[in-house]
Amino acid sequence: MSSAEQEPALPTRDTLTDIFLWRKKKLSVAVLLISTLMYVALEIYLYRFLPLLCWALMAVFLLAFLGASLLKIVGKEGPNFSGLEVSEESTLEAARKLKAWIEDWIRWMFVISVEREWIEFARVVVGLYLLSLVGRQFNFLTVVYIGGLLGCTIPIIYTKNQDKIRSWTERVKMQGQRWFSAVKEKMGGMKGKMVSKEKKVE
Repeated sequence: MSSAEQEPALPTRDTLTDIFLWRKKKLSVAVLLISTLMYVALEIYLYRFLPLLCWALMAVFLLAFLGASLLKIVGKEGPNFSGLEVSEESTLEAARKLKAWIEDWIRWMFVISVEREWIEFARVVVGLYLLSLVGRQFNFLTVVYIGGLLGCTIPIIYTKNQDKIRSWTERVKMQGQRWFSAVKEKMGGMKGKMVSKEKKVE
C-alpha cells in the first residue's frame, strides 16, 4: 500500500462546498443529523460536552470491537488500520492554511480601520454591534448551530431558485432606487423653497 493510499483524507474546501450544496447527500445528512443531536443533547438535555464526547467514543469503540469480533467468529479478516497516518505534508498544508487565514483576517481589520472610508468602518461596527445583540439573546452554541443550519439550507435553496431570487432582488433594487430618487427630488424641492423664502425675507 502506497503512502498516498494510507493517508486519511482531510476535509478540503471542495468537500465543505459539497456538503453545503448537498452534492454528497449522505454526508450532508450525517453532518446535519449529528449537529442536531449534539445541540439537543447539550442545550436541551443539558449534558456536558466532555462526558458526552466520552460516551460517543465509547460507543464507537464498542461498535468497532463487536464488528471485529463478529468478523473473527465468521472467519473473515477485519480491516487493517495500522497503516493510517497523518503525513507531514498534510500537517504543514493545514498549518499554512491557518496562517493564511489569520493573516487575511489581520489585513482585513487593518484595511477597514485605517485605509477605507468611514462609511465602511461604520458598517462593520454596526454589523458587530447587531451581532452582539444577537449574542445577548442566544448563547454561543445556539448561534453556532443556527449558523450551521443556515449554511446547510440557504446555499441549496439559492442554487435551486437562483433565477427567482435574482429577479426579486432586481425588483427590490429598482424600487429602492426609485424611492431614493423621489426622496432626493422632494429634498431638492424643499431646499429650493427655503432658499426662495430666505430671498423674500431679505
